[in-house]
Amino acid sequence: MFFKENLRYLRKKNHLSQVDMARMLDYKSFTTIQKWEDGSSTPKYDVLIRIADHFNVSIDDLLRKELKEKQI
Repeated sequence: MFFKENLRYLRKKNHLSQVDMARMLDYKSFTTIQKWEDGSSTPKYDVLIRIADHFNVSIDDLLRKELKEKQI
């Protein structure tokens, strides 16, 4: 599963901080994003949909493919 690496990659590629990402997803703190990126937790399905939509990738790509290698 590549979610944590892909999230960090997409966030940085789009010049978003963890704080920016948290605000975008209506979280009060960046620590939720930090936990997703370090692999200690994962978002619920509805949040995965929002993340995938925001970055214009499929949920399958977000979870199962190494996006650093893929042309986005």
